[in-house]
Amino acid sequence: MSIFGRAGTRLASLGLAGVLVFLAVFAIASARVTNRSAHRVERSSVLGEAYAQAEKAVVSQGYWVTEYMLKLGPGARYLDAPAFRAHHRQAAEALSGALEVVRRDGGAADRAFATRLLALHRVYMHSARTLFAAVDAGDGKAAVGVQIRRVDPDFLRIKRLAQGASSTRRRQAFRDVLSLSHAHELIFAGTLLFFTFGLVLVGVFAWLLRTYRRRVEEATRAELAHFEHAALTDHLTGLGNHRAFHESLERELQRRARSGSPLSLIMLDLDGLKKANDSLGHQAGDELIQALAGCLSSSVRGGDSLYRIGGDEFAVILAGEGVEGAEEVLRRLEADFAAGSTDSPRSVTGGVAEAKNWLDRDSLVRSADLALVRAKRARPGDGREAAPRPPLRALEAGSARG
Repeated sequence: MSIFGRAGTRLASLGLAGVLVFLAVFAIASARVTNRSAHRVERSSVLGEAYAQAEKAVVSQGYWVTEYMLKLGPGARYLDAPAFRAHHRQAAEALSGALEVVRRDGGAADRAFATRLLALHRVYMHSARTLFAAVDAGDGKAAVGVQIRRVDPDFLRIKRLAQGASSTRRRQAFRDVLSLSHAHELIFAGTLLFFTFGLVLVGVFAWLLRTYRRRVEEATRAELAHFEHAALTDHLTGLGNHRAFHESLERELQRRARSGSPLSLIMLDLDGLKKANDSLGHQAGDELIQALAGCLSSSVRGGDSLYRIGGDEFAVILAGEGVEGAEEVLRRLEADFAAGSTDSPRSVTGGVAEAKNWLDRDSLVRSADLALVRAKRARPGDGREAAPRPPLRALEAGSARG
């Protein structure tokens, strides 16, 4: 072999060795970058859910305080005041639990926020207890004074902080997903570059580079799809979760504002879930939840509009449907769910609200919730399947029915 042949072989061997070394280093670095990005996405998903739960708990507390003030009215004897206070206390516990998750899994800024919000919440709870005591004593003037001077300002401060933090965390989660996507793009670009370089040195090594690139690409896409799906899906039913519901509702309201097409919201409550859990076990309760989810999927068109937003709470967004169409959907769903069981009676209660030009997302949800509460109160006894009732009209939206 000539000196040029030996030199060329040596150079090719050195080039091949260099490519192999680089690919080994590149593979390790890519795995670390991908793992770090995936960890950030997973952490953002957990924190995003915790912030969303905190925001929901704050709104729930404000709702139950408003309901409790109804004791001062003429219909006080029909109100279950202990249940209202219990719901308010449960919302407070849910807020504390969500903030503990934020403090445990978040960074320094998350921990500082959680500590501050908990301190403000303790002040708010003291004011709320003072209001409850005034209402129980029948002192309407004192109760209204406490509400205006203490409870409402404390609640609005906490609500603004919770909503702002939740919005910030959602944006951070989106940025983390983009970071994972960018890491994938960098890995792809680097792999392609050295694939070309390796092809020039040794033709056979091109197959190795191509195989490696394909595996990295598939693994990265699978991880990205998994985290994106998990962040917006309820694990028990496969429906959209609480976060997906609020994002979709906001998106549909914006689309409705542009097009002027009708938009309705159905809020559903699965009757008897606690009783099933207590008497038959949580497995039976889970099966009941899954049964309702299956009935929803078969009774309502458009799987992306179905959501489980709480333990026994579901929601359906009906784009292009007015209140009459939504009520028809709800009647069909109630009938299908009740007819789907031969072992024991089961039922679901719903409230319908139609978006108006002046309604934002929170107002529409609140209107549907109020319609649901009225529908629940209209049910006789323990809330089992009742005879058809005339539709109720919500205060802030188009329509509601039980």
